[in-house]
Amino acid sequence: LGSGWCPPGLISVGIGGSAEKAMLLAKEAMNEPIDMAELIARGASSAEEGLRIELYERINALGIGAQGLGGLTTVVDVKVATYPTHAASKPVALIPQCAANRHLKFTLDGSGPISLQTPDLREWH
Repeated sequence: LGSGWCPPGLISVGIGGSAEKAMLLAKEAMNEPIDMAELIARGASSAEEGLRIELYERINALGIGAQGLGGLTTVVDVKVATYPTHAASKPVALIPQCAANRHLKFTLDGSGPISLQTPDLREWH
């Protein structure tokens, strides 16, 4: 991918099902919270979490860095979602996402105007 996807960012991987299911898994996983620091601190508790950590470490070890100019951080998180599939047909979908592509989750419940709270920047330290 080099620098064409505007690193540092997120990588999301969907594995299994059909090709369409793998892409859907990757798209859904991309919207999960950024939690790599917490995952590394507590350690992997599943094969998926182990793969997330391995990919995170190996991608950052490439030294691509911000905007492809070199550095220690190429990805801030890696997401992996899996689905059962036959081993002879193992579809894999990979989505790179620029860190500037931020997202926010909220629920419209019909109770009136919403108020979006400013996030605590210490969470991103």
